[in-house]
Amino acid sequence: MHPYELGLTAAAIAIRERSLTATELARSVIERGEKVDPEIHAMTFYDAERLLYAAKEVDRRIENGEALGAIAGIPIGIKDIYDSAGIPTTHGVTGVPPTVPAFSAPSVERVYAAGGLLYGKTATTQRAFLDPAETCNPWSLSHTPGGSSSGSAAGVAARMFPVALGSQTVGSVIRPASFCGVVGMTLTPGRVPISKGVLPLAPLYDQPGFFVRSVEDAELFAAVWCGVDSLEDLEPLGAPDTLFQRPAFLGFARLFLEITEDEAAHKILHATRTLSEKGSIVHVLKMPDSYGEFMAVHRTILSHEASQVHRDRFEKNPDEFGPHIGALVEEGLQVEPDAYRGALSLRDAFRKDMLKRLAEVDAIVLPASPGAAPATLTRTGDPSCNSPWTAIGFPAINLPCAETEAGMPLGLQIVGRPGGERGLLWVAKRCEQALGHGCAMPPLAV
Repeated sequence: MHPYELGLTAAAIAIRERSLTATELARSVIERGEKVDPEIHAMTFYDAERLLYAAKEVDRRIENGEALGAIAGIPIGIKDIYDSAGIPTTHGVTGVPPTVPAFSAPSVERVYAAGGLLYGKTATTQRAFLDPAETCNPWSLSHTPGGSSSGSAAGVAARMFPVALGSQTVGSVIRPASFCGVVGMTLTPGRVPISKGVLPLAPLYDQPGFFVRSVEDAELFAAVWCGVDSLEDLEPLGAPDTLFQRPAFLGFARLFLEITEDEAAHKILHATRTLSEKGSIVHVLKMPDSYGEFMAVHRTILSHEASQVHRDRFEKNPDEFGPHIGALVEEGLQVEPDAYRGALSLRDAFRKDMLKRLAEVDAIVLPASPGAAPATLTRTGDPSCNSPWTAIGFPAINLPCAETEAGMPLGLQIVGRPGGERGLLWVAKRCEQALGHGCAMPPLAV
């Protein structure tokens, strides 16, 4: 096995136990990136010398017996809306000089404090909305990797790095994770600080997220990113102890099969049947009427908040905005205050109803996307299976669970209650073990 094939946990342990040096891992991922990134275009900034220097410094500190963080020596892909000191940030905008921040975002500082090393900045759709980046899906270069966290998902799938930061305002982590066949997770708003040094899209909806290759890796990185920096002292993220002593109770949101393509729906149904056969208790979860009422005005909040973020720059330089983000901002500028307040009330009602539903089950399961990655690079896919949960701040995780007849990944989305990341990860681990699918390596440049 090449070092670049190691997942986050395995690589971190190998470096800590000195069976692998950080420098060896860095050289391996550098060679891997040079081989595959010219085809998938996952990166917007990359400096091999910088990464090697940082890796050698980790090895020196290990030799000196210094205490290091839980992910010391691990190369990290960072979505190009997160600031890292001295590194260009483009926000996915071309034709405009990038900014070079003097300070890293607090969310990025947490990664560095835990020993993570900057591999590079990963491509994003323009301003984290729908105007695509140049990134291709490593499973098929003619297919979208999803968005907006396009380069992060594609890079983790292609084994360029074992973990990458993303963000989700509608479906920007779970959807690309599904399309690229990796584990993607969003966290409850407030778990990780993203209000500073991270470009917002719609602050009420924005969630931090990341990509890895297993639930074990998600457990480690979620704990690290939430402020824990020692493998020996991972703090629980909050779940009732009784949860771990019984079968998982899952609510299958069957309504979403109505918008799911036939082949994907069949594979998701098969996955839920497997979960039931392997010990989970699965029943159909009925969506409340407030779901439809809120989704009818979902975009009112999204567009209004985006217009408040981008108003000044849009009014001065509208040509800097792609067609999708430009239309969203224009739409939001027309939203009346009463319409916005009314949409917020409907959101609150939907959130309260879903909290009641989640009091009856441990998690909700449903498709991560209406289908596999579309065969296009001009759009990033349909986020309809993700947007309801992001809008109300519920954490979620994608598990690769199947492949289409054409060989493209499909994902099962698992949604948990706010603040319940530990319980969500426990459910995800049970599901991962039952399904036994894992995160296969794409055929690209194997």
